[in-house]
Amino acid sequence: MPDAGEAGTKQEAPPSWSLGCATLLVAVLVVCAMIYIFGLLRDIRPPVNLTISTHGLAGLQDITLQGNGRTHQQVRWSLSGPVQQLSLRGVGTVTAILPLPSSDCGKMAVQLQGSCVGDSVVLSSPVTISWSQADQINSSPSTRTASTLEVAPTTAGYVNLLAQGPKAPIVCFDPPPVTTQLEVRRGTTQFPATVQGLQTTECGQGLAVVMQVPGGSNAGLIVIGGSSSVTVKASAPEALAQGFAGPIMLNPGGTTVIGSPSQVTMHAARDAALQASISAGTATQALSVTSGKAASVKTSAGELVPSEWARNSDFIVPLFGGAVTLAVAVLTGAAQELMACVRGLRPRFRRLDLRLLGLLRRDQATATAIPSAKEDKAGSRP
Repeated sequence: MPDAGEAGTKQEAPPSWSLGCATLLVAVLVVCAMIYIFGLLRDIRPPVNLTISTHGLAGLQDITLQGNGRTHQQVRWSLSGPVQQLSLRGVGTVTAILPLPSSDCGKMAVQLQGSCVGDSVVLSSPVTISWSQADQINSSPSTRTASTLEVAPTTAGYVNLLAQGPKAPIVCFDPPPVTTQLEVRRGTTQFPATVQGLQTTECGQGLAVVMQVPGGSNAGLIVIGGSSSVTVKASAPEALAQGFAGPIMLNPGGTTVIGSPSQVTMHAARDAALQASISAGTATQALSVTSGKAASVKTSAGELVPSEWARNSDFIVPLFGGAVTLAVAVLTGAAQELMACVRGLRPRFRRLDLRLLGLLRRDQATATAIPSAKEDKAGSRP
């Protein structure tokens, strides 16, 4: 008859596997969720307000504004300012409209060895337009579109402008306020003209000089010289400034001062754009880039737009600290519960092993007894 101790041992139920497994599963899910959320908070960078401003362009090599083919966003740009000399160069097409009568088309074409097509004089590269005194220049129409716009101010006061896209760049000169001497030169040949002041002709209604070199895209290099201050304004989803030095202000994000000329890459949010203004000449040197929704601003030091983690670290870090403490506690409890389950199931495994061993021995004995019985039966036959 079993004693009370053995009966109590038999009646004691081992710890349940289900509780330990459920606790472990919850702990693993909590840890995975924390890792996933941490990655999101480190990677998500909501747009910020961007302001870049500098009045020193000595180290600036160029600024390139780029459209976005995926969102069909183009670069929109305009040009204005007093200019004394304009050069049309490169491979492609670029047009400058002069305040001259269309009747000068044939004479200019003959003199410069070009051709007169309609009201346009078509010439090969390069073409240089010079004024005895600076005259106002504008893009025509006032806002042009391009897939890429590159603006490069030089230390000599010149500005190189290259616009690429489906539409060739067009600029025009306003009629001068007083009588001014104009000269159009191609190579060693030149066409001089006197432009009377106080004309009523509007910009874009004069004689077009088209620099056209077959084999290129609709892009032409415009070199502006002799200007006290020419301003190029542009709106684009992306921008790259080579050789920028100055402050970069982000809100939120603070101010980062770039001390030496560096490369700065900027991207606006999908539904926004960067607004850039470049003023260059003998009197003014300035660059500004602004955006109410800048998604990315990168320098050689890395990304400047702060992540959600960096912006809200004051309460996210304590929150994650509490979550980590909870996860560690849950994992510890799950481990203890499973260990208790294992200890409680050891006697059962021992009894199972003994049963299996007994069955194995019985099978072996049976297998040995069967041949012996067959031999005895065979010996008893006459």
